Amino acid sequence: MTKVHPINPNTPVAVAVVDARETPPSHRCFLKLAVPFSSFIVLVCLVVLPMVLKQSVRRYNRSHITTIPTLKIDSLIATNFTLSFHPNQISADWNLKMNLETDNSHLSFSNMTVSIFYDVLQAGVTDVIPFDVVPLNSTTHFDVRFSGSSGLIYDSMINDISGRMAAESTLTVHVSIETSVKKSYKGRWTDELQLKMDCEDISLYFGHSDKSRAQMLNPPNVCKDARYS
Repeated sequence: MTKVHPINPNTPVAVAVVDARETPPSHRCFLKLAVPFSSFIVLVCLVVLPMVLKQSVRRYNRSHITTIPTLKIDSLIATNFTLSFHPNQISADWNLKMNLETDNSHLSFSNMTVSIFYDVLQAGVTDVIPFDVVPLNSTTHFDVRFSGSSGLIYDSMINDISGRMAAESTLTVHVSIETSVKKSYKGRWTDELQLKMDCEDISLYFGHSDKSRAQMLNPPNVCKDARYS
């Protein structure tokens, strides 16, 4: 007959303990894959992505108008300036010299109109022959010569202009330029904008003995983008 020995409750019992720091086999495989993958991501972020972005920016700069051209008036001369009561109008021969600066290349300027105003009164308007700007960072010089006259105006405005010229020998006008600008890239038009520039507070000086002639004071005058003003 087999004897059964009772277990002493004070006898130590072996207990299996798993070290929490030990990595299971499946996790070891994941880490082996994750380390080179993370290195690949770092490589993409540091090397490949900047190269792709640089190429995208360069392509965009080549195919889009990235900066607004700068327009400066170097000279404005009025000759044969006349204030007439019969008919009531202003008339003059205008000689306008301008510089157009742009950081873009392969631009085409068309439908350009130049207007000269006294207050809200248009004293002359003309069209400019279309022209192209091909090189980067270029400056285009051009003269605009035309004869112009205002529409019929009140006697009071003619008297006001005559009084200002007699008292100050100056007349303040402003020039407005509107044009269509197109960008060419790889033989096709890729971008276009309608540009309007205002050249304000241009003082014409009538200080000579010939009061029918005036020229611009304190050149140059830098025009402002008038599309959002």
